Amino acid sequence: MWRVNTKNLQVLSIILLSIPSILIFAVYGCVAEIKNKDTSKVENTDLLAKGTVEPQTTAFSGKFPLGMNLSGDVSWSRSKMWVNVAKSARDWGHLDKPYQKDLELKLSDRGYPLSDAGLSFEGYEYEPGVWQFSYKGSGDISFRGGGKLLSATRGSDGTVTGTFERFNKKRLDGSLIPVRLIMRNIDSNNPPYDLKIVASGYDLNSKDVYTQEFLEFIKPFKILRYMDLMETNNSIVKTWSDRVKPDAPGRGVAYEDLIELSNVANKDAWITLPHLADDDYIRQTAKLFAQKYDDNLNLYLENSNELWNRNFSQTRYLHDSIIAKLMEEEGLTKAEATAKKGREQLPQKEVVDRLCHIAAIFRQEFGPRADLIKPILAGQAANSWHIKKGLEHLAMTGRQESCNLHAIGIAPYINTQYGPTFNPASMDEVFAKMREFYEEKVKPKIVEHAALAKQYNLKLYAYEGGQHLNGDNAFNIKTAAQNDPRMGELLKDYFCFWQNSGGEDFVFFSSITGNSKHGHWGIKTSISEGETIKHNALIDTVEKGACNK
Repeated sequence: MWRVNTKNLQVLSIILLSIPSILIFAVYGCVAEIKNKDTSKVENTDLLAKGTVEPQTTAFSGKFPLGMNLSGDVSWSRSKMWVNVAKSARDWGHLDKPYQKDLELKLSDRGYPLSDAGLSFEGYEYEPGVWQFSYKGSGDISFRGGGKLLSATRGSDGTVTGTFERFNKKRLDGSLIPVRLIMRNIDSNNPPYDLKIVASGYDLNSKDVYTQEFLEFIKPFKILRYMDLMETNNSIVKTWSDRVKPDAPGRGVAYEDLIELSNVANKDAWITLPHLADDDYIRQTAKLFAQKYDDNLNLYLENSNELWNRNFSQTRYLHDSIIAKLMEEEGLTKAEATAKKGREQLPQKEVVDRLCHIAAIFRQEFGPRADLIKPILAGQAANSWHIKKGLEHLAMTGRQESCNLHAIGIAPYINTQYGPTFNPASMDEVFAKMREFYEEKVKPKIVEHAALAKQYNLKLYAYEGGQHLNGDNAFNIKTAAQNDPRMGELLKDYFCFWQNSGGEDFVFFSSITGNSKHGHWGIKTSISEGETIKHNALIDTVEKGACNK
């Protein structure tokens, strides 16, 4: 394979790098008494409020159908996505280590702790100063590390509102010190819920979920792929009760919020259903979208993510579960089951069978709007065998029409021949080797998959794509190449070739992420970065067309 998927390793690296600062600043803190008072007003009434976000009603009008993979919902994100900063917090943790998830902590049905706990968040890109908060239920709140409680008042309805100072204290790397929120005296019969935290300049009572800055950033794009926001890779979600709760802090994003984003921004959603999810989970998800999703938007469905890529647990599970089933039902040895799995292409058949099953459930729930459901059979760009065997299986079982498959999807990344071990001496060498890889490896595979899609009367989509420089070697050179004009020229040529070869919607990877040895994925490293070569290339392609010079 030409892409080693190591995006999920970024989380571990960042957590490990954060530990020294966590230990240094955990000593800061301040607790204020919550006073009973018949008011829900907060002090500091001079806080400026952002305007209400109105839904964007104009359909996509760009000249090239470019979508975007949105980066994951992590506490150190620089996407400035949420009005309520609590939505980007880490999972509930220990009182003495709020940044570390407490695996033994019991949570309510709403996703809130039933006993004393801590919560950690950064809120990068938001202005330090006086921030507001509110929550309902029991518990006394305090802050330490990057914050200090200023006021807290419990109203007659039991809602606590207050303010805290978000310090402008920074680590050695220039990033703000994380805030540690502490909740004590929690009554398990009346646990806290509906926690809201808003930065200076935002309205605590606003109904808006997403910031105007973030909505403006995604405005040019046609499709939003929610794979990372759904935490699809290595998911352990099985039942509907396992899902991310809409009002709870912590990792991942609830379907309700994804639906809200697509509706408000008027963007088609591309969702990647968890590989372990049972039928009830799939049906409940379908019902929710059928009830709340905009009638004018298409809904793209994918069975998990990269089920050809053994770097992910979902792919290993796919193969292991097939072997286990053959051993149990047919009495085969492990070696015999493994051989049969490969000989009969059972994983490729299982991938498309489950996709068709998922799509059928969604179509049932959407009823007269079933045509909005667009199943995508994704495979490996470097090896068309995966998709080909799935399509042959559909044809042989006579289910091409009933499955209503919409498109096949690939991720035709532009890398170099030696991937992470590539050690260029200059940017000239970077672009020479990327061009070589693009001409010899990427272009032929795009043409091959376009022909395959045409053979089965399907569309060809890119579920991901873009440049893929990674590795420790010559890291600074690879980083500098991201904002070299030649990167923009390469991307524009890439989009033009894609379109001329028969490719249609191209969902770029990804929106806003930092640079690391695992990749330089983002078209920006922060929402406030300003214009970048990659961002400009994408916007220019959308506005002027893929082949406009």
